[in-house]
Amino acid sequence: MYPLLKVKYFNLSDNRLIKLPDELGNLTKLIELRVMNNQLKELPFSISRLSNLKELHLKNNQITYLPEN
Repeated sequence: MYPLLKVKYFNLSDNRLIKLPDELGNLTKLIELRVMNNQLKELPFSISRLSNLKELHLKNNQITYLPEN
């Protein structure tokens, strides 16, 4: 994921994802993350490291757990 470290907007919607990688937390420049219309049940704890994240779109998933922080 190193080439992605400067990504500010990331759209992973409509991909039937069941899990997001822990490395997602390394995208510290990320401002907006779209993961709508997947099959996610939880978010990785590493998402709490996304200090620049302003928008998180989770619609139409199966989220039952959100990490603290």
